[in-house]
Amino acid sequence: MMKKLIAAMTAAALLFTPVTNLIPDQGVKTVEAKGFKKSGGFGNRSSILDKKPQVNKYNNSKNSAVSKAKNRSLMKGLIAGGLAGLLFGSLLANMGIFGSIIGFLINVIGIFILLYAIRKIYQLVKRRRVYHQ
Repeated sequence: MMKKLIAAMTAAALLFTPVTNLIPDQGVKTVEAKGFKKSGGFGNRSSILDKKPQVNKYNNSKNSAVSKAKNRSLMKGLIAGGLAGLLFGSLLANMGIFGSIIGFLINVIGIFILLYAIRKIYQLVKRRRVYHQ
């Protein structure tokens, strides 16, 4: 019974796999609207551009001080993005500051669960070593 179930699941998975990369592309490689040009125009564009003052928005001088690498860590990344962004991002997106607070709480709880699981695994391995010696 189990073999038939696995065979049916495999057949369904193969049935729904994309095969577009296996079939050579027979489509047209050129764009049809390639030669489109805007017809006519109004006025002289250069006179409109001349009226605007030229303002340099960027400072081209280089900063002489070398920037230090930012102090990043796994825990900071998990708190900032973490589970809330991955799992509940669209759910909490339109809730404003309340969504951010709930996301932060979800991330902190997830970190506590992760640390608890690591601690339990460490204790389990430690007990097995003591038991086998």
